[in-house]
Amino acid sequence: MAIRAAAGLVAEWFTPTDEVGEDSPTRFKLRPLNQLAFMEIATSGTSREDGAFLPSHQGRLLLLKHGLVDWENFTDAASLPVPFTSANFDRIPMQILIEITTELVVRSVLSDEGKKNLTITLTVAQNKKDFKCATCRWGRHCDASNPAPFKQWKIPGVIESDICLLPMVEESSIYLLRLHGHYANQILFTDGGISNQPNRYIEAMELIEFQGKE
Repeated sequence: MAIRAAAGLVAEWFTPTDEVGEDSPTRFKLRPLNQLAFMEIATSGTSREDGAFLPSHQGRLLLLKHGLVDWENFTDAASLPVPFTSANFDRIPMQILIEITTELVVRSVLSDEGKKNLTITLTVAQNKKDFKCATCRWGRHCDASNPAPFKQWKIPGVIESDICLLPMVEESSIYLLRLHGHYANQILFTDGGISNQPNRYIEAMELIEFQGKE
């Protein structure tokens, strides 16, 4: 299985739901928004009580402008390829447009689960000696089939668990921690200043900075 550590930071292909499983599916290449673009789009929509962002029509156009960078196997009524240009964005069917712009928002932010896992990963990295089965008080690995006698691992506001946190660590969170080492030395993920960096990257770096001071 390929490691997708950079997911949410670089352009990747997206296949709409109805195209999944097709031999030659129509795909759209999406680039996560940088912080400047994300702030611009945040003023073109509404945020629901559950935290979901609903872009307006203008917001969706801005999402395409900043985040749609290519497509393949997108054809017209005569089965001829539609050239990739911004002038052809209005030829994307509405349902597909909604899928694309929703996916762009999702890829451009660090989800609640992403924040939780990054916090867990940082905690494990800062307390490596506490996650060695050989020296643990129980002398074994505490998993779902054989958990610790009590909720031994606690991160206030994040998790209380009787299962070891180490296997919960995800490769994507490890990658973000590595990037933070460069960030701390003022080496950014991509060219330009802070506002030119992927919004998701900045959210992750700020979370690591905050948690590191706790």
